[in-house]
Amino acid sequence: MSKRNSKRLPKIPNVNAGKICEILVENFLTYKKFKFNAEPYLNLIIGPNGTGKSSIVSAIVLVFGGEPKLLGRNNDLSTYVRSGSSAAYVCVKINGKNNNEYVKFQRNFNIECVSEYRINDTLVTKAAYLKEVNSFNIQISNLCQFLPQDRVQEFARMSSHDMLLNTLKSVCSEQVSLDLTTLITLRKQQVNGVKDITSWKKKLLESENRLNDLKAIINSYKLRNNICDKIGLCNLKIVNLEKSVKETEIKSYKKDLNEATKVLNKYTALVKSMMSKKNKIKNQTEQLSAEVQKANLEEQKFDEEIEMCFQQIDEANNNITRAKYDYKQKVEGIQQKQKQLQKAKDLYKMNCTDYKRMEAEIETLDSSMAAICSKKEKLESTLKSLVQERSVISKEIEEDLIPMKQQIQHTMNNYKDKIKKYEEFFRTNYPDVLKANNWIKQNKNLFKGNVFSPILMEINISDPNNVKYFENIIPIRDLCAFTVEDIDDFSLLVNDLNTKLNLKINLCFSEPATKCHYTPNVSLLQLKPYGFHSYMVDLVKGPPSIINHLCSLFSIHNIPVGNADVHKYTASIPVNIHTFFGENSRYSVKISKYSKQPSTVKNTIAGKNIISSQNPKEINDINQK
Repeated sequence: MSKRNSKRLPKIPNVNAGKICEILVENFLTYKKFKFNAEPYLNLIIGPNGTGKSSIVSAIVLVFGGEPKLLGRNNDLSTYVRSGSSAAYVCVKINGKNNNEYVKFQRNFNIECVSEYRINDTLVTKAAYLKEVNSFNIQISNLCQFLPQDRVQEFARMSSHDMLLNTLKSVCSEQVSLDLTTLITLRKQQVNGVKDITSWKKKLLESENRLNDLKAIINSYKLRNNICDKIGLCNLKIVNLEKSVKETEIKSYKKDLNEATKVLNKYTALVKSMMSKKNKIKNQTEQLSAEVQKANLEEQKFDEEIEMCFQQIDEANNNITRAKYDYKQKVEGIQQKQKQLQKAKDLYKMNCTDYKRMEAEIETLDSSMAAICSKKEKLESTLKSLVQERSVISKEIEEDLIPMKQQIQHTMNNYKDKIKKYEEFFRTNYPDVLKANNWIKQNKNLFKGNVFSPILMEINISDPNNVKYFENIIPIRDLCAFTVEDIDDFSLLVNDLNTKLNLKINLCFSEPATKCHYTPNVSLLQLKPYGFHSYMVDLVKGPPSIINHLCSLFSIHNIPVGNADVHKYTASIPVNIHTFFGENSRYSVKISKYSKQPSTVKNTIAGKNIISSQNPKEINDINQK
């Protein structure tokens, strides 16, 4: 082979460097094993809640070195390991910096939160791993490049300046960000330079005026010195003339002296007039400076008045908006009072009818009074015997109440332990939820409607064996959400808790209700032959507005629960049942996009020890006793 052919061609830079080609996960969250081949351009992942869309996003964040707190969920890395497994595996293959070159980033972690990093199957340190990720300009913590759904509010509060910087960092090179910072600095220097130039121009004009004044003074001094020189010359001539010429020259000298005196007086008067002009110009200069300063003060006062006018306009607009809202509330109140008045009129008519009927009954009662009086005497004699029996029964009741009281105290202690367990859970994992719950308890007088504690504390599942179904359907972030029945209370909580106190909590709005408004699509009688005994909505008790919210969001009224025999009839279950449970298994039905045929996926589930069960019958018995 010739030297010419042996030379290696230069590597061509890859314009698609950093694009994801393939995602592979094992034992990650709900996925036992999952592989996703990405298209070269836009990729969309679409599906209902709980199908694992956010799990894929979480895998991308963790494989690029991100921490769980960036996702706004649980900060414990072990919670991302699939239930029943001891370790998880996440791998992403991206386009390299040169054509036909790929880089594979791999992260392994276990339930003890120990991570192992590999690049192209080579074990590396975390620092080297993050350095290689940053070389592709992948910035997981930059909200302009990666925006989790739980950090949308933080992104919305970002200023335009920060938005521009983060956008440049995410799509441009580091030099562009440095150039922008330099440009901002130069712009500030330019603005300050313009101010300095204006100030120096003003000082230059003052110096030129002062220079002109000094030139006039110097010219007058030069003229005076010339006159003094001439006088001295004349005196010298006089002395010489005295020597050579006596009286005749003296007369001539006196004549010259008189002429010189006249010239001196003339120039002396000229100097005085020039000095007076100089003082006059100086006074005018000081007067002009005072007027300029006064004009600057008036301009500043005028700017302040304009700004105050704008503030008054904004305040007037706010007052108009508030007045419109108050007017709307008053109109609604008047309409409500009109309805109440109509109801009162109808009630009055009914009372008139009842009054006539009662008069007839009174006549009948008068005839019955005689018989009642005779019975009264018999009852008084019977009462004496009953009083004696009462004392005996009271002793027996006191003896029976002691064990009953102990039983009630034991049940109440269990209920208090349940509340303490939830508070400790929030304090450890979600301290903002505990702070918000305490704030709501202390400020109940601010709310128009019901504001419930986190759903986790409001719902009750009587059978502990059914808890695992709810823990595998409802995410923990929704179990920690607060339910509000009034839209004004919802706005108040968002403003005070999310914005002012900066608490990271979830709020949900649900209309007030006295019962559950949702019914199953398939009757339970049709499902019982397949091993089902109830729907999830039948297994939980709680405020109707919260139950309606869970039905709307997670369709618990359409998720049946059965025994271990359910797996025998998966092919016979109606197609509009998409999710169902059979003892310790969860079944998900998916429809193929191409063949339109259903396929059922089975996953083993286990309890997460988050929701505590309490028998509602025991609670009602305690309240009655």
